[in-house]
Amino acid sequence: MGINWTVGQAGRLVDHAIKHTDIQLYKCSNCKNSFQVKSAARSHIRRVCKSEGRVIDSISKEALEKLLEISTRSFPDFSGPLESWRQKEVDKLEKRQNEARRKKQLVLSARLDETSESSSESGDNADGMHLDEAVEEKDLETNAGDEGFKDKDLHQMLNFIEHRNTIHNDFQEEDLKLSTEYFTLRHELVEKELKLVDCQQNWESIAKEMIKSLKSTQEKAEQLPTKKRYEETIDAAKRAFNEAFCDYETTKDRLSDVMKKRTNLRTQLVGLLNAHRLEFEKNDEE
Repeated sequence: MGINWTVGQAGRLVDHAIKHTDIQLYKCSNCKNSFQVKSAARSHIRRVCKSEGRVIDSISKEALEKLLEISTRSFPDFSGPLESWRQKEVDKLEKRQNEARRKKQLVLSARLDETSESSSESGDNADGMHLDEAVEEKDLETNAGDEGFKDKDLHQMLNFIEHRNTIHNDFQEEDLKLSTEYFTLRHELVEKELKLVDCQQNWESIAKEMIKSLKSTQEKAEQLPTKKRYEETIDAAKRAFNEAFCDYETTKDRLSDVMKKRTNLRTQLVGLLNAHRLEFEKNDEE
């Protein structure tokens, strides 16, 4: 019995497996601290560096290969989705590197253009300064009348964004924890179902063996001890099956509880965001 994991779920599985490694996937752009999972980096930025920092990816292709090897070894049944996840991360990494090279080339080209035009611009500096001063004075006059409205509007917008981000970050942390537990339980459930099948097959094979042995035994003196011995053996197999079945059902119930928690969490998030948006729109109209 298999589970059809998506690439995103494989990424969650990697987050779970990475805790057993020393690989740091993410960095804070402000203090350069490294973190294993994105939720930890976001939590650090929200509590420590605040608006001065942002999450940046710091993983290399070598680290991706090492991480894929560890994850596949830990969860061999899901090598396909894990490989898809690795390829997706490699594509993202190459895209970022190409973008960085393109920006660097643009900066170099701009500097060359500035150098070539510097001589022609030197004669116009005085007129340019007067023009800049006039434009700046005009901007100050225009902004003075709107200062009160803009400050209030900007403050309200920043509050809305900050509150919304807080709701999202708290949700993502809780969702990551529940998702990790969910995927672990799914994997555990598959193992227990396989164990249950083994117990059932063992039970059935013992019963068949007992019947075969009793039919082949002709003498009554030999038949009774054989029957008693096989009855004890089949009772033990029954008990093992019942224990495995109870364990399977317990895990299934735990999985169901986690699924309900995830559904409730998403419902709460939607409700909070809608209520917050309505409040913001109401204040905006006033």
